[in-house]
Amino acid sequence: DNKYPVSTIERSTTVQEGDVTLASPSEATKSNATKVEGTVQDLFNNDIESSITLEHADSEIDEPISEAYPVELELDLSRQPVIGGIVIQSPPDSEGAISTGEVEAELTDGETIDRYARTKKRRPFRSGATAMIDADGAILIDLKNQKPVKKIRIKVTGTVSEGNLAEISQVEFLGDMKDRIPP
Repeated sequence: DNKYPVSTIERSTTVQEGDVTLASPSEATKSNATKVEGTVQDLFNNDIESSITLEHADSEIDEPISEAYPVELELDLSRQPVIGGIVIQSPPDSEGAISTGEVEAELTDGETIDRYARTKKRRPFRSGATAMIDADGAILIDLKNQKPVKKIRIKVTGTVSEGNLAEISQVEFLGDMKDRIPP
C-alpha cells in the first residue's frame, strides 16, 4: 500500500509515498549548489545498493567535498513525524561514504537542531543530543527527546576517499534511538 519502512525494526516511524520530498534549494544553500542523482525512494526502499549521489553542481569546481566546498541534501517531511533519532547510511565500502558532516533538523515550532558528526566517538551537545559516526559508517543523530520534524538538511563536508562525490543509501527516522538495531 505504498508504505516505505523507514527502519527494519518494528517501533520505527513509517513514511508513505509523498511524505518525504527533495526540498527546493533554500537561499542559504544556493551558494553551495548540489547536483542530486537519484530519488527519495532510493533512501527508503531498504536496498542498500540503491543510493542518492551528491556532487557539486558547478562543473568548474574541481575540489573535493570539504567544509569550504560542501554538498547538501534537504528533505521536506510533509507529515512531520515525531522522531527521537535519525540514522544516515552510505552504501557499504563506498568511496563516497560520508566521513564528516552536519545534520540540521527543523522542527514544526521553528526551532532548529544542528548536529555535527566527524568522529567515531559520541559527541554530546548542550541539549543532551548526540551525534556520532558508527563503526559501520552510519551517522547517528540522537535527539534525546521525541520532536516533530518538518525538514532535514544533510550537509556533507567530507567523504572517506576525500573525493567530490558523496553517497547516501538510507535514511531512517526512529521513534527512539533505543529502537535501533545495528546491521
